[in-house]
Amino acid sequence: MKPLQLPQLPQLQPDQKLAESRLNLGMISAIDGGDIPNGALTLALNARCRLDRTQRRPGKLASLPTKPNANKVLLVVLFKKNDGSTTFLRFTRNSIHRRGVGSWTALTPGSGGLLSGSDSNRFTYAVVLNKFFYANGFDKIQEIDTVANTYKEAGNNSPRVKFVTGFFNRVVGAYRVEGTEPNGPVSVVWCADGDTTKWPNDASPDISCGQSPIVDSPSDLADFITGIFGGPNEMLLLREKSLWIATKQPITSQPFSFVNAVPGIGCNAPYSAAVIQGGLAFADTLSNAVWAWAPGGVPERISTNIEKELFANVSDPNLIISDYSTAELEYSVGVPIPNTSVIRQWTYNFRTKAWVFDEIDKLSEIGDVDSPFTASLSFDELVGTFDQLTGTFDELVGSLQGHPARFFAYSDGEIHEESSTATDDAGSAFTTELQSKEFYAPGTDAYYTQIVIEYKASVTSALELSYSRDGGGTWRVVKTKTVQPTSGVKLLRYARQIEARRLKWRLRITSGAVDVVGYEVHASPGGISK
Repeated sequence: MKPLQLPQLPQLQPDQKLAESRLNLGMISAIDGGDIPNGALTLALNARCRLDRTQRRPGKLASLPTKPNANKVLLVVLFKKNDGSTTFLRFTRNSIHRRGVGSWTALTPGSGGLLSGSDSNRFTYAVVLNKFFYANGFDKIQEIDTVANTYKEAGNNSPRVKFVTGFFNRVVGAYRVEGTEPNGPVSVVWCADGDTTKWPNDASPDISCGQSPIVDSPSDLADFITGIFGGPNEMLLLREKSLWIATKQPITSQPFSFVNAVPGIGCNAPYSAAVIQGGLAFADTLSNAVWAWAPGGVPERISTNIEKELFANVSDPNLIISDYSTAELEYSVGVPIPNTSVIRQWTYNFRTKAWVFDEIDKLSEIGDVDSPFTASLSFDELVGTFDQLTGTFDELVGSLQGHPARFFAYSDGEIHEESSTATDDAGSAFTTELQSKEFYAPGTDAYYTQIVIEYKASVTSALELSYSRDGGGTWRVVKTKTVQPTSGVKLLRYARQIEARRLKWRLRITSGAVDVVGYEVHASPGGISK
């Protein structure tokens, strides 16, 4: 009989390259830090994982003009008409303003115009037949008139709903909040075909307007609607425990056919839902997951790598906010940290399949504008008397040019615009922190001899490199460096003998703009651990 052969661990050679990788997989915290791929991080704060590298996130610029009030901003959105004219709108619980060159112009109530909600009554909106409609879950569906600068009731006896969308020449509302509607949380209501002023509650309603509870069985009554989104061919309906699809049918009084497309998976965080390419992304605390759903397919669970951290702080699913950047293919979901004013904003990049996060104080809304826009000088913004004006009326007209960007709105009324040229947040510094996986030598200590970070700086930047031998409990700062802009990739190198069984590195970028391309860790064999 041959003697028993024990498996042999790979032997480290002097100054052997233990790990080398591009840094392009984002943050993974669902498994032990020693088991994640070399290209992943155990922490990625204030970073973006785009293409084949990890970047310090863009900074923000204060958005002008100066805020019109200090109310919590609940919605920022761009309304673009068929003639190409644009209106940038800012919503709070009791005000709507349009952006001008030097100031914000307040919209005033028109016929039946109401803004009676609180800071917890968030807004949804729809553009139908070249008109802008919104709902706040408290007042009737409203329409904005950008010529008269008013908001008014959307026709005769429009319903009160939490969610609104547009689909086939109709305004469609969901989750009715009238006390007289017994099936309100599971009801959908729509205006007349091509006429947004006519609703079912009219004294003489049009036959093409209507309403219906979305019920397949008695249990559906407890499956509340949490969002509705009209697309080019289908309307998507989110509920707490199921996902539904509506298609158009040639029946005037029943124009939509609703089908339960995905039973057992739903969305109980209504304002986490955002339209993405081909469908929706949304969070759900019942399944503790973030899902990406394309109609006709099975929802994809995209949050596996970070679910424990993402949902650890959720106290109320209704407080989760979200948005989607069409330019970067990034879905962001913001979760309030209990007993603080901080929102932890998790961002998933659909190109790299990677997660990172930011921590933003007083954040109340994220709005992505995917089209250029302008703001013109209004008469209300003119100073002085007509007698004091010079030149022609055409010469008085000024304009403010805007471009596609992500806008961050805050509970103190401020709005900031994300900018690739900004290296701080409207004058406030922030720190990007990247923590590597854990490298370890099973059974023995090793001498870690080199940590090498590959980077590319686009402006002058400050870097700080540390290492930890106890999983991140304590850190030793070993190198600080101010780096200049470079045309190619440069190296940040630390070469010393670090005796440890486990080792991880941390890179902090305290200013500037840096892309971290990759890294290397070198090691030599050590003695037996005691």
